[in-house]
Amino acid sequence: MYYTKHTLASSSGDTRVITTQDFQKLKISDGKFCFFVNIASEKAARKLATDWEAHRGHPVEPVVLKYKGKVFVTELPSTPPIRTIDVEAEIELSDTTLVARNQFCLSEEQKEAVRQWTRETLDAKVIRPSKSPFSSPTFCVKKAVGW
Repeated sequence: MYYTKHTLASSSGDTRVITTQDFQKLKISDGKFCFFVNIASEKAARKLATDWEAHRGHPVEPVVLKYKGKVFVTELPSTPPIRTIDVEAEIELSDTTLVARNQFCLSEEQKEAVRQWTRETLDAKVIRPSKSPFSSPTFCVKKAVGW
């Protein structure tokens, strides 16, 4: 669970869940901006409210708890993962022609979600810039709580 219910420190500031009344009280000045998400569905509200206790007694509980601190973290680590070896793959190609694939059409909202995810994972050094001449198109899957 990467995004938590209440607060997430991101590269640009804090993300918080606030009420409509609190949002209306905000004084947005020049140079500052605010994004908001209206949870319009009951399903989305349930997904956001899910916590670890929801898995108690469920058959997946042992697996989820085993990886709770490794896979399901509330925020990305501030230090990069320690790599004991640097993997390098050599692939023999019969044809050296690059295969070009066009990017799938994405809405502006999807493009921003991909950019934000890429920025956050690059900043946390979970991924690193590629030196490869090859690339693959990306696509987004809509979830109840966003992209």
